[in-house]
Amino acid sequence: MEFAYLLSCVYEAWDALAFADAYGYITKLNRQLKRDRSIHGQFLLMDFADLLVRQEKILEPLAEMEDLLAQKKHAYVMSQKQYMIPLMFTMYQSTLIREEQEKLDMATLLLYRLLEMIEQSRLSRYNLYVSKMDYLHMTVDEEKHPEWKQLDAKAFFEEVKQRYLEIKTKLFGKACNPYMAEQVSLLDGFMVLLALDDDISKQNNGRHIEKLRRIRAMVHLRNNSIFAHGLGPVGNEDFQRFKQFVIELFKEYCLLEGIPFDACVNDITWINPFQSAYYSGVESK
Repeated sequence: MEFAYLLSCVYEAWDALAFADAYGYITKLNRQLKRDRSIHGQFLLMDFADLLVRQEKILEPLAEMEDLLAQKKHAYVMSQKQYMIPLMFTMYQSTLIREEQEKLDMATLLLYRLLEMIEQSRLSRYNLYVSKMDYLHMTVDEEKHPEWKQLDAKAFFEEVKQRYLEIKTKLFGKACNPYMAEQVSLLDGFMVLLALDDDISKQNNGRHIEKLRRIRAMVHLRNNSIFAHGLGPVGNEDFQRFKQFVIELFKEYCLLEGIPFDACVNDITWINPFQSAYYSGVESK
């Protein structure tokens, strides 16, 4: 059936991160569903019409992103939730698909990218970007630290640098190089966030270093993947540990950003046309 064919085109393009193509297919599908729904409300996928409209709204900013990235507006995209949230949930959904396909190394890679996006999104709140950390132009969370607002750029950097060094020393258990890199790793980025007193790096019981140790362990697990630095596949037990941690942190991120996690998961979950109430199992044109 044409509706099912268009739906498969949407998801094939979405899965390939060809967002503009996916958006084009879903707008066509929704136009046809709306047209035919006025005639007959019990065609295949009609019961998913509202969800498909919501998925069209998810894909719209993702399709816009392609032009912005072509214009090298990466920092702008990173700082805008209307782009980052659908992109992050796309990583989440793609992970579940790869897990179902038993492609655990690829699923691990997608989860790691989601972890990076959480970090990058929170860093952007302070005008910091992992590929070029311009510490002299960091912004201040004035609600938490109004005293930092009184500091000039150099003094504020020195304050953050000192906090960063203390965190790094506690994490690694020894004196560390005080240098703050212009390009940071995932773990370094979360240490900078904790130095800035950002909630994503903190833990409710106050054991913030323990949270960083968990992130460090998860990075090590990902590094063992054949798609990173390892030579063998990720086992299911390790994958489940990694998945649980990343989803837990993603839920924390969504809570901090005021994003309804469960509703977003529901909206981005791909539709199985065979589960339509109007699926008859009979092929027709």
